[in-house]
Formats: sequence, C-alpha cells, structure tokens
Amino acid sequence: MARRAQIDAGSRIGAAAAQVTLEPQPGECAVDTQHAPLFVGQEAIVALRLERVQLDAANASKRRCYLFNQNLANGLRQGAQ
Repeated sequence: MARRAQIDAGSRIGAAAAQVTLEPQPGECAVDTQHAPLFVGQEAIVALRLERVQLDAANASKRRCYLFNQNLANGLRQGAQ
C-alpha cells in the first residue's frame, strides 16, 4: 500500500516537473470494428458490400487515431523547443 502511494506520488511529481499532461486517447482507438453480420441464405455480394462498409469505418477510425497521436507528438516536439 505504501509502495503504491510512493509510485503514485512519483508519477505526479514527474508529470508536474515535465509540465506535460497527455490527453486521453479517443475511445474509438481502443475498440475493434466488428465484422458485418452474415446471414444464412444471404447472397455473397450483399455480405461483401456490408463488410466493405465495416472496413471503411475501421479505416476511418484508424486514421483519426493516427492523427490524434501525430498531433500529440507534434505538440510535444514544439513544447520541447
């Protein structure tokens, strides 16, 4: 218990000394995009179209997460100069 308090205090002191507070990642960065549902008797072309919609959503989420992290890294670099 005391060790955990020391670690927490050290983290707060380090963050204060660095004068950097990181924003939390967007929630979508930690969530997988599900595959499109597949139904018995469904035509293959319909399943492929639905899967393409899911893929587009997953790629858009990935790009937003990348841009978030890139902006964060750029801000840290500018702050270090």
